[in-house]
Amino acid sequence: MASGDKADSLTCSVCLERYKNPRFLRCYHSFCEQCLKSLAQTSARCLYVECPKCRKVTQLPSDGVSHLQPNFPMMRRLDSAADGEVCQIHPALKLRYYCVTCDVIICSDCMITQAHKKHDAEDLKSAVSAAKKQLQTDKLRLEQVSETLKKHLVKIHANEAHAEDQRQSVENQLQKRAKTLHKWVDEALAEALRSLGTTSKNIREQLRQARSEAEGKLRQIQKIEADVNRALSSSSSQKLLSLRTDMRSGRGSQERLRQLTSNLHLRDYDYPVLLSNGDCLHRDVIAQFIGEIQMPVRKSFSRCWTEDELARAVPTTNLNLAAEVGHRQRQPENCRSTPLEN
Repeated sequence: MASGDKADSLTCSVCLERYKNPRFLRCYHSFCEQCLKSLAQTSARCLYVECPKCRKVTQLPSDGVSHLQPNFPMMRRLDSAADGEVCQIHPALKLRYYCVTCDVIICSDCMITQAHKKHDAEDLKSAVSAAKKQLQTDKLRLEQVSETLKKHLVKIHANEAHAEDQRQSVENQLQKRAKTLHKWVDEALAEALRSLGTTSKNIREQLRQARSEAEGKLRQIQKIEADVNRALSSSSSQKLLSLRTDMRSGRGSQERLRQLTSNLHLRDYDYPVLLSNGDCLHRDVIAQFIGEIQMPVRKSFSRCWTEDELARAVPTTNLNLAAEVGHRQRQPENCRSTPLEN
């Protein structure tokens, strides 16, 4: 059988593509299951398919095309072709060579066609063996790079945890210092308020005494004044004359009135004032007490890999993996991670 016939034998004559789940008709011709579904017809009595090749009619099962007999030999051939064991261009031949120029697997007929003529070709088994050996070497190198990166990630994770611990530690210190400032302010305020209360109490007592004394003198004057008013309103000559005598030499005399009105001037009291040097405390002073966040330069917890170091640790492969990783990890000179100090 010609190779073209072999290729055609794997192709469905309806869709002109490789068979997909081929099914037998009663005439033993095979077609794709989906193609048969599109060809199925319904009569008054049954569901049937007319073969596109021989025109014989196949009555379909009650469950339709999916219950027709599968073409298992064809399925095996399709699987074999899909696995690359058989040349898709020349299905009668197996793939036994590797075209180095085109990087494809070919059969003996492919080697003499125009597509691969004069190309470099190798025996497939030898090429596969060499490829496996090379891939094993590449695998080891990949594992080395992977292990290097995993160790680097472990250090990064450790740095992340350390950075968070240090951040929390510094935050606790800041909160503690702020609480100390609040405490000092509260204590100073309480002391100032106590001093203000004592001073104000003394002044209030002095003013109370002065007020009490003045009110007593006023009551005496008001009593004499009331007696005078009553005498003037009285029809008794005796009361009038007796009161006049009392006013001249007694409680209403000029001397007595001078005594009542003496020392009425208010003294200069020491009212409380707030004494403070507003320039002695600045926000900068408070900021200095709270503290300034700095990044001290010290030995790195884990340093970056340079491209040269990575190249020495991992030999260069034809995949250029070491150079790629080195490029990704390349950092400015003296690259250092700088976790916060305790």
